[in-house]
Amino acid sequence: MKKILVMGLVAIMIMSLTACGGKNTKEDNSDNSTAATSDSICPASKHGNHNWMRATCQEPSKCEECDAYKNDELGDHYWDDATCKRPAKCIYCGIYIDDKLGTHEFLSDGECLHCGIKYEDYVNLKE
Repeated sequence: MKKILVMGLVAIMIMSLTACGGKNTKEDNSDNSTAATSDSICPASKHGNHNWMRATCQEPSKCEECDAYKNDELGDHYWDDATCKRPAKCIYCGIYIDDKLGTHEFLSDGECLHCGIKYEDYVNLKE
Protein backbone atom coordinates (compact mmCIF):
# COMPACT_ATOMS: atom_id res chain seq x y z
CA MET A 1 0.00 0.00 0.00
CA LYS A 2 2.87 2.38 0.83
CA LYS A 3 4.44 1.69 -2.60
CA ILE A 4 1.22 2.73 -4.38
CA LEU A 5 0.91 5.86 -2.25
CA VAL A 6 4.57 6.84 -2.89
CA MET A 7 4.25 6.13 -6.62
CA GLY A 8 1.07 8.22 -6.75
CA LEU A 9 2.77 11.14 -4.99
CA VAL A 10 5.79 10.90 -7.32
CA ALA A 11 3.46 10.87 -10.34
CA ILE A 12 1.61 13.94 -9.05
CA MET A 13 4.89 15.78 -8.45
CA ILE A 14 6.14 14.97 -11.95
CA MET A 15 2.85 16.09 -13.51
CA SER A 16 2.86 19.35 -11.54
CA LEU A 17 6.42 20.11 -12.62
CA THR A 18 5.71 19.46 -16.30
CA ALA A 19 2.22 21.00 -16.47
CA CYS A 20 1.69 24.43 -17.99
CA GLY A 21 2.57 26.75 -15.15
CA GLY A 22 3.55 29.88 -16.97
CA LYS A 23 6.39 28.39 -18.96
CA ASN A 24 6.22 28.69 -22.68
CA THR A 25 8.93 27.17 -24.79
CA LYS A 26 9.52 27.45 -28.50
CA GLU A 27 12.57 26.98 -30.62
CA ASP A 28 13.93 30.25 -31.95
CA ASN A 29 14.75 29.60 -35.61
CA SER A 30 16.94 32.68 -35.91
CA ASP A 31 19.85 31.29 -33.88
CA ASN A 32 18.77 27.68 -33.25
CA SER A 33 18.53 28.25 -29.49
CA THR A 34 15.62 27.39 -27.24
CA ALA A 35 13.99 30.29 -25.43
CA ALA A 36 12.40 28.98 -22.24
CA THR A 37 10.93 31.66 -20.03
CA SER A 38 8.68 31.91 -17.05
CA ASP A 39 6.15 34.56 -16.10
CA SER A 40 8.17 35.19 -12.95
CA ILE A 41 11.22 36.35 -14.96
CA CYS A 42 9.41 38.25 -17.69
CA PRO A 43 9.57 42.02 -17.05
CA ALA A 44 6.22 42.52 -18.76
CA SER A 45 4.44 39.85 -16.71
CA LYS A 46 5.41 41.65 -13.49
CA HIS A 47 2.96 44.35 -14.57
CA GLY A 48 0.09 41.98 -15.24
CA ASN A 49 0.74 40.19 -18.50
CA HIS A 50 3.15 39.50 -21.33
CA ASN A 51 3.39 42.04 -24.16
CA TRP A 52 2.14 39.75 -26.94
CA MET A 53 3.17 40.65 -30.49
CA ARG A 54 0.88 39.79 -33.37
CA ALA A 55 1.27 36.30 -34.85
CA THR A 56 2.38 36.21 -38.47
CA CYS A 57 2.27 33.57 -41.18
CA GLN A 58 5.81 32.64 -40.13
CA GLU A 59 5.73 32.87 -36.32
CA PRO A 60 3.17 32.48 -33.51
CA SER A 61 2.40 35.33 -31.11
CA LYS A 62 5.29 35.91 -28.72
CA CYS A 63 6.12 38.24 -25.84
CA GLU A 64 8.20 41.29 -26.78
CA GLU A 65 10.04 41.13 -23.46
CA CYS A 66 10.94 37.47 -22.90
CA ASP A 67 10.28 35.75 -26.27
CA ALA A 68 7.78 33.29 -24.72
CA TYR A 69 5.23 32.00 -27.22
CA LYS A 70 1.51 32.28 -26.50
CA ASN A 71 0.67 29.14 -28.50
CA ASP A 72 1.70 27.42 -31.72
CA GLU A 73 -0.93 29.03 -33.97
CA LEU A 74 0.39 31.01 -36.91
CA GLY A 75 -1.26 34.25 -37.96
CA ASP A 76 -2.41 35.61 -41.27
CA HIS A 77 -0.40 36.84 -44.22
CA TYR A 78 0.10 40.62 -44.42
CA TRP A 79 -0.17 41.74 -48.02
CA ASP A 80 1.92 44.54 -49.45
CA ASP A 81 -0.03 46.27 -52.23
CA ALA A 82 0.48 45.19 -55.82
CA THR A 83 2.52 47.49 -58.02
CA CYS A 84 2.80 47.87 -61.78
CA LYS A 85 5.74 45.44 -61.64
CA ARG A 86 4.49 42.73 -59.22
CA PRO A 87 1.31 41.32 -57.62
CA ALA A 88 0.40 41.78 -53.94
CA LYS A 89 3.01 40.02 -51.82
CA CYS A 90 3.13 38.88 -48.16
CA ILE A 91 5.66 41.04 -46.31
CA TYR A 92 6.72 38.11 -44.10
CA CYS A 93 6.95 35.01 -46.30
CA GLY A 94 7.13 36.56 -49.78
CA ILE A 95 4.32 34.60 -51.47
CA TYR A 96 2.02 36.34 -53.93
CA ILE A 97 -1.75 36.43 -53.44
CA ASP A 98 -2.41 36.10 -57.19
CA ASP A 99 -0.86 37.20 -60.47
CA LYS A 100 -2.67 40.54 -60.87
CA LEU A 101 -0.41 43.55 -61.22
CA GLY A 102 -1.24 46.85 -59.58
CA THR A 103 -1.34 50.32 -61.05
CA HIS A 104 1.44 52.81 -61.68
CA GLU A 105 2.27 55.26 -58.91
CA PHE A 106 3.21 58.52 -60.56
CA LEU A 107 5.32 61.00 -58.60
CA SER A 108 5.10 64.78 -58.90
CA ASP A 109 7.69 64.72 -61.70
CA GLY A 110 5.36 62.49 -63.76
CA GLU A 111 7.48 59.33 -63.46
CA CYS A 112 6.24 56.01 -62.04
CA LEU A 113 7.90 55.17 -58.73
CA HIS A 114 8.18 51.47 -59.60
CA CYS A 115 8.91 51.15 -63.32
CA GLY A 116 10.02 54.64 -64.37
CA ILE A 117 7.50 55.14 -67.18
CA LYS A 118 6.55 58.77 -67.77
CA TYR A 119 2.89 59.66 -67.34
CA GLU A 120 2.68 61.09 -70.88
CA ASP A 121 4.03 57.83 -72.34
CA TYR A 122 1.59 55.80 -70.23
CA VAL A 123 -1.39 57.86 -71.46
CA ASN A 124 -0.24 57.59 -75.08
CA LEU A 125 0.06 53.79 -74.74
CA LYS A 126 -3.52 53.53 -73.51
CA GLU A 127 -4.89 55.47 -76.49
